[in-house]
Amino acid sequence: MADMTQAEERRLVAQQEAASVTENLAASTAALERHRQTLASKQEALRKVEDDLRRQQEALRVAQAEAFSSAAQDLSRARNEITSLDLQKQGNVVRLEKLSAEKIQLEKNAPGWKPAFTNCR
Repeated sequence: MADMTQAEERRLVAQQEAASVTENLAASTAALERHRQTLASKQEALRKVEDDLRRQQEALRVAQAEAFSSAAQDLSRARNEITSLDLQKQGNVVRLEKLSAEKIQLEKNAPGWKPAFTNCR
């Protein structure tokens, strides 16, 4: 009889332990599901942030490319204008030299022309 009582007690203890383990398993399963949901929502938030970052980086790349292209065009335009002005300046210097030489020549020949002009009147 003592054996049966001990067996019954062990069975009750085993059932209590099984019930306790079952409760712990249920609690762990519920906690695991909550953590999975939290993980899923955080992964979704991270994906949205990464997508937004990619869009912003692309927009920045496009803006930089446009700015650099515009700056390069402005620089090229300015260089072309400087080159054109330099060529005009060189041409003006040559014309000025020719006109100065012509003026000097005319001034040398002017004394002989004055009497001719006075006779023409």
